[in-house]
Amino acid sequence: NLEGIAEHLVVMEMQFLTDEQKRAIANQRLGPQGLQSFNAFIKKIRGERGEEANGPEDRSEDIFGNPMMLSMLLCYLSPKENEM
Repeated sequence: NLEGIAEHLVVMEMQFLTDEQKRAIANQRLGPQGLQSFNAFIKKIRGERGEEANGPEDRSEDIFGNPMMLSMLLCYLSPKENEM
């Protein structure tokens, strides 16, 4: 019987990452040199969209605020073995 199950379900809402959280994750995964690449990429993207570089920390429209999308970006920016 599924009629009474709703009261036992917990609804979760994903919160987007702040710029500070994104930088911390990028630094942890890429190191200091990779963090520079990450910052340059984000600055370029925001410049193309006409956003201020020092705007609000929380941007719900920032696709890289989504942890999965941030992870994909960091994989793209990670140094390749033949570049080391």
